[in-house]
Amino acid sequence: MLMETIGKGHERLKAEGREYPEVEIRDIFLEVLLSLWKEGRIPGRPDDELCEAAALEYECRINPTWPMPGLAETLRCLKERKFALGIVSNAQFFTPLLFPAHLGDSLETLGFDPELCVWSYIHLEAKPSLILFNIAAANLGRLNIDQRQVLYVGNDRVNDIRPAGRAGFKTALFAGDRRSFRPREGDPRSTGVTEDVLLTSLRKLPEILDSVQGPADS
Repeated sequence: MLMETIGKGHERLKAEGREYPEVEIRDIFLEVLLSLWKEGRIPGRPDDELCEAAALEYECRINPTWPMPGLAETLRCLKERKFALGIVSNAQFFTPLLFPAHLGDSLETLGFDPELCVWSYIHLEAKPSLILFNIAAANLGRLNIDQRQVLYVGNDRVNDIRPAGRAGFKTALFAGDRRSFRPREGDPRSTGVTEDVLLTSLRKLPEILDSVQGPADS
């Protein structure tokens, strides 16, 4: 029922003109739980709190996560050197919660600028949509940072490197984790797509930023 409801949500958004639709998972769970309640399969009318709890528990069970080796020290180094940090992510409301859960600190405390964090569930548009990257570029522009000064790191050549490059960012393809690495070899959508850097370890990121941007840039 959950997958069917997500599919219908995607269809509705596509009908509205979204090329890569993203649902708000709390709305999906509300629709599912209301149906179950109306059928008498769960007690009590579901409220927002129950929908959030159900979505969060489902995600933790189905898609368990763990921080990449070197993440904490890499973020600490970038924050100390005053790099502007942001995220463009296919995400849901629980995605920002991963950072305090795994690292003990909020995104903002770790050095991320909330204005530079672009979440798909808020815009109802998912990667590889260029829309998310253009939003990030516009927000960077308000901080007087040109996208050509930015290195975007992603693990998927189609969903990350292709749209980020089209938006004007420098790109690094993260190959430091075999399970998540998506070089997309043989995929016609990756034809002609070349990252600026192949990143094999997060710990190498500060050094790579120096070589790509220069130590004086942010």
